[in-house]
Amino acid sequence: RNRRTVLYAAVEGDAAVHDATLRWVERAVIGLNLCPWAKPALTRGHILIKVSHASSVAELKEEVLAEARKMAADEDGQDTWLVVTERLLPDFLHYNAVANAIDDEIDDDEGLRGVVQLATFHPDYSFARST
Repeated sequence: RNRRTVLYAAVEGDAAVHDATLRWVERAVIGLNLCPWAKPALTRGHILIKVSHASSVAELKEEVLAEARKMAADEDGQDTWLVVTERLLPDFLHYNAVANAIDDEIDDDEGLRGVVQLATFHPDYSFARST
């Protein structure tokens, strides 16, 4: 597939959030090897960063699902899409519950199931049985 090499922020005013997210991808996600697909995607310029302006969790869920549908339909596009929110879901447990609900909706959508994988990251991320 022919891949484009574009990094994207929703609007120009989101440049700081976009840049901070890109640095985080480089330092944390790639630096700590949290996602094996991140480094090749970044090297090829195949990461799209969308800064969300959702004002509610319901709006954010719909936005993530809409982006997942765009990604699934975009055969010549980016490998990895990030939807970033600064203001919603600061509590990890609430964030995790919302992420699980979004993942369930992806699994229930025939156009997304097996095509789109949801990978989630939160500043307070913790794994089962970790302290």
